[in-house]
Amino acid sequence: MRAKLGDSTPPLHAARTAQRLSSRGRVLGIDVGFSQKRKTTGLCSLWWDEESIDWRCEVAGTDEASRLLALERLTLSRSSVIDAVAIDGPLRPGLVYRVSYRAAECILSRGKIQRRGKPGPTNGGSGPKLHEAATELAKLSMRHLEVRDTDVTVKVCPAAIVEAFPNLFLGTLCEESEYPIEPAVHRRWTDTLFPMVTNKLEAVLVSLLPCRRLDGSLELEDHEDVAAFACAITALCVAAGQFEAVGSPDDGFMVLSAERFWGKRASGLGSWAGFEIERTVEMARESFATAERRRT
Repeated sequence: MRAKLGDSTPPLHAARTAQRLSSRGRVLGIDVGFSQKRKTTGLCSLWWDEESIDWRCEVAGTDEASRLLALERLTLSRSSVIDAVAIDGPLRPGLVYRVSYRAAECILSRGKIQRRGKPGPTNGGSGPKLHEAATELAKLSMRHLEVRDTDVTVKVCPAAIVEAFPNLFLGTLCEESEYPIEPAVHRRWTDTLFPMVTNKLEAVLVSLLPCRRLDGSLELEDHEDVAAFACAITALCVAAGQFEAVGSPDDGFMVLSAERFWGKRASGLGSWAGFEIERTVEMARESFATAERRRT
């Protein structure tokens, strides 16, 4: 039986207990591209030790050789343990390829969120190609990288690989009173939001990895670099066990930062995204009975 709008909302599920990151580590963010004409797959390796945090971005084409070369330039190999990987593209549990509308897309395509960079449907437009490419990149990561196993409940395979969504990851950090009406360039919400929330991104890094200097540059301009960097911080949140996720155990979750980093509502009462997600999850249960919000 499907849940009806207005039914009592079950308690939030814990996605994972927050944990302290190791003194040294590395995460990887991937912005999926599938263009056959130019390099549109962005990759960002973010690493840290006892004193500093640093990151580097690369761009690759669609062929495996190009992507492996980009990973090599990021100094990623079997000798480097990756604490988490976050990929911007539709991913299903078990890395199954199946084209259909998903709960996460339904949740983030309603209310105010639908006007602030909603995700495209897996079963429409470029969704099938994006889903296929994201699944291929997740499998490539499993084959060629040593990604740490994890008990995080929003992963899509035994290793710590999750789905990112840079548009809303950055959007949740933005104060509602400052949120743009539309992106500066059509459908490029990530590029528009990034310069508005760099201070918040720095705060996330400092909070999750305190007492370290930031050696990486936040002056990123290329779309692939910006999106991949947002994915890398998503992966860091997962590795630290401090994140939120929306979706369903049936067809996957999209991961966001912890609500304590989110921008306030225009009224000043709580976060705007938290308020909207509570409403849209309940709405989504009319079509997806297992739709939920998970948080740490």
